Amino acid sequence: MSFTEIFGGNVVYPAGQTYLELTFSADVQLQWPIEQAISGVPVVASIMDLDATLPGLNVDLPDARQVSNGIQSVFTNFGANTVTVRDADGGAIVSLDSGQSWLAYLTDNTTNAGSWRIFQLGATVSVANASALAGAGLKAIATTLNQSMPPASTAITPVTLTDADRAMLTIWTGGVGVLDLPAAATVGADWFTIVRNSGTGDLTVTPPSGLINGFATLVLSPDQSTFIVTDGTNWFTVGLGLTASSTFDFVQINVAGSGDYTLSGSELNRIAYRFNGLLTNDRTIIVPSTVQQYWVDNSTTGAFSLFVKTLPQAGSGVEVFQGGRQIVYCDGADVVDADTSQFPVPLPVVSGGTGATAIADWPVVKDLAVDTPAPGDFFVFQDIDDSDQNKKGTLGTFPASQLVDSGGNVRVSAELLGLMQLRSDGNTDGEIRTMVGTHQDGTIRWGVGQPTISTDLIIENLMVGGDIEIRSGPASPVTLYAAGTLRVVASSLAGQVDVFADGNTDTEAHYIQLKDSSGNIKGSWGWTATQTRMHIQNLINGQDFELRGENFGGQPRTYLFADPDAETTFLYAGNLPGIGAQDRTAAGASTGGVVVDSQSNPFPVGFNVIPGRTISTNQTLDDDWIGRMWEKATGGAITITLPNDTNIPQGATIMLGNIDTENISINQGGGVTLRWFDGTTTSGLIGNRTLASGGVATIRKSNNTNFQIWGVGLS
Repeated sequence: MSFTEIFGGNVVYPAGQTYLELTFSADVQLQWPIEQAISGVPVVASIMDLDATLPGLNVDLPDARQVSNGIQSVFTNFGANTVTVRDADGGAIVSLDSGQSWLAYLTDNTTNAGSWRIFQLGATVSVANASALAGAGLKAIATTLNQSMPPASTAITPVTLTDADRAMLTIWTGGVGVLDLPAAATVGADWFTIVRNSGTGDLTVTPPSGLINGFATLVLSPDQSTFIVTDGTNWFTVGLGLTASSTFDFVQINVAGSGDYTLSGSELNRIAYRFNGLLTNDRTIIVPSTVQQYWVDNSTTGAFSLFVKTLPQAGSGVEVFQGGRQIVYCDGADVVDADTSQFPVPLPVVSGGTGATAIADWPVVKDLAVDTPAPGDFFVFQDIDDSDQNKKGTLGTFPASQLVDSGGNVRVSAELLGLMQLRSDGNTDGEIRTMVGTHQDGTIRWGVGQPTISTDLIIENLMVGGDIEIRSGPASPVTLYAAGTLRVVASSLAGQVDVFADGNTDTEAHYIQLKDSSGNIKGSWGWTATQTRMHIQNLINGQDFELRGENFGGQPRTYLFADPDAETTFLYAGNLPGIGAQDRTAAGASTGGVVVDSQSNPFPVGFNVIPGRTISTNQTLDDDWIGRMWEKATGGAITITLPNDTNIPQGATIMLGNIDTENISINQGGGVTLRWFDGTTTSGLIGNRTLASGGVATIRKSNNTNFQIWGVGLS
């Protein structure tokens, strides 16, 4: 029931508590100071000081029906966090910021929540101390606070902003630069700063985390400025824009002289440029490394070139021809051509043009149905009104549809059907070249023609030392025909060359022939269908055949040698793996099928041959030692050195015999290890060895820097 007046007298108030201080870290439920009050639960006091140790906490009043209208309480928040006082239904009565005091009193107790009225208690300050109140973005003038935006200019990159740069204006005056923002979480929501690019290059604004306008960075071009604000996570710009006098402008600059001309000041960030003045050498216009377009009009004079580029750009940049106009743009790094179909005007004759800007300026223009050209005329075949079919028909048979030289000799004739004839007398080397290709310097580089007295077609490369190349498209082969028959196909995809022949006779088997300067056939390579054999032939009578190569040291080695008259073949294995290092000779039927070594000593066929050699002086082992038996019979004491030589292959083996009375020293060369085994250790012993008189040893290379040795008479 509600606590209201019953007997017609004054309202009866419950016993109240005058003052209560609450410090709390969770929501607090209050109760009225009545007889049924629960012990330990705080009651509503007339004056209540509140301190919430966490943000977002509430103080909830009890049921309004338990007290009379007019009950009141003063709530003061002396803590740092905002506190909300709520009615019994959870509705907010008042939110108290830190330091605020509010009076709340009940005006209607007929419901659980009740109706409450509030007003704020305040205090006055006799004299405001504006200087003590001034902070970032504020300035004290007399007794008032005023807005402030302190400017700071810099040209040093990177520019690093901190919390102290709140409400500051940073002015960039350098070229290309970087501005680093502070961490949004550190400076907090509502932190802002102002940035202006008064420099000559792009300024890239980069937050350490989060995005700026939805991107990882923001690029400010010269003359751009903006407010930059954070919500505590990401960054946003306000008022980002570019001050421009118009959307399209024009400037004319005198760039007389030579070398580099760097745009600066009011010349920057314009659109249409006309460059004039007398050039004394090539001139290069240097523009900033920022995204921008340039409409360039080259109105300079002097026989030199005009280029446009950025300072760090490699090469000469984009050339704008004298008298021409061209659109180029900078992509932030280089200046590139926006239109790749630029031609000089007028187009020179050497480039396929006429050298004139109007038809009236052409050397000669003739309507061939009316005019007859004179010897030496340069003219255009033309039906002037492009309507008379009779004129066009006449042009096909008209004798004057020809180009003649200064002597009246016909050199070129053309017909309407598209047939063009190039003619040459062919009496001299120069006249053989009916068609020639020239360089811009005027030199003749190639020629095509046919002598009158010959049926040969001549294709010449007239450059000293130059090759002739026959090429096809990316997916097309190159084919060569002889006597109307396909002979060679070079596949562009597989990279192979196929050579064709019937292969029915020995002559046709010679697909590839080697000839001397007189045309005599010296050798051939081919195949015959009847024998199903591949032939590599020496076609010079009585001459030998050799198959050669070079070892790793660049020394020539003959791997196969054939003497057709003696029917003898020599095989030198050299350092080929798996064959062994030795000289072998496989004899033909005329010698009874025997094997002979390089000294022509016979051995039965099938037996391994170990050629012998003798030594009498100090030696360093090389690949010529491989597979041989070396004997020392004279010369006294000598030394054999084992080198670090990559020409000696792994696994190479030699044998050494000492039939002299003096010892042979076998020494390790630089970076080489010589190892032997005596049964005392599994890893072997290392060091130099001595081969005594009558001793025999075998030396084997186990890898690039290690040799092994074993035998009799070693110490």
